[in-house]
Amino acid sequence: MHPDLSSSRNFGGQFCSYIPGKDYRSLPYLTADFDYDLPDERIAQEPVTPRDSCKLLVLDRATGQTHHTLFTRIIDHLNPEDLLIVNDTRVLPARLMMRKANTHGAVEVLLLEQIEAIDPRTELWKCLVRPGKSARVGSALEFVGSDDLALAGCIRGVIAEGTRI
Repeated sequence: MHPDLSSSRNFGGQFCSYIPGKDYRSLPYLTADFDYDLPDERIAQEPVTPRDSCKLLVLDRATGQTHHTLFTRIIDHLNPEDLLIVNDTRVLPARLMMRKANTHGAVEVLLLEQIEAIDPRTELWKCLVRPGKSARVGSALEFVGSDDLALAGCIRGVIAEGTRI
């Protein structure tokens, strides 16, 4: 079992940990709850063909055991009363490698959602910033990359779960 599945977290007096066979109700999770190390060589660069031949990780909730199968076998793991929700959203390719203007420390910015287009050259975005603790309100950021592309940003606020504006 993945070590993170057996970890506990305190949610305002409520503790959440994986217990085989337990029914879980909705609890407030943080985006940091889903952080894990994934080596670059393990990240798919192209979708598999055919698409439904991708891997499927199955968790047996009664035993806590996991095993791998193919997505084409998903029907083997569903009961008649189960609800399957399909996420067909597209990923916005908006991961930017930036640096803090004052210290040149590396900062990774993942743009999540455009909040406002202030003018043709200025946009306000909701984003995740790593490392987040060093990206404080007022931090000026510069794009690291092509000399002919000028891109700069400023952390204007911190909202729920550490998301930056």
